[in-house]
Amino acid sequence: MTTAIQPPYGSGLAWLAQAGPLIAGFGAGLAYVDDRLSWLAWVALVPLGWAWSHGSRSTPLAAAFLGGIIYHGMALSWLRSCYADGPEWFGPQAPAWLAISIIGAAFFVLMCCYGQYLVRAVRLPATVALPLAWL
Repeated sequence: MTTAIQPPYGSGLAWLAQAGPLIAGFGAGLAYVDDRLSWLAWVALVPLGWAWSHGSRSTPLAAAFLGGIIYHGMALSWLRSCYADGPEWFGPQAPAWLAISIIGAAFFVLMCCYGQYLVRAVRLPATVALPLAWL
């Protein structure tokens, strides 16, 4: 007799645990890039907090890394055309832009791991753990 292992949350929303870091990175990046979208800063991390508080065993590290690359790539997009002679999309600083975005993505992964720890071990609600982990 075998029993199927049920996910800790409904299968209809299981994708949110996988996509939460990507949605958070993209929303925070949009809030940083455009002043008219600054309101997104208040809600960009909600999918990530929802996944933490609704039984996600762990944030997928690959998704957290990609979310960090998306966020830092958008936030530091001004670096890619720095010191360019014309309206080039990729200037001489583009390798530095990519390198700093990748290094910054590691901090996004650490934020996700620390937030999971605060929710699981310390038993803080996600509404408290997420801002603490972000800071």
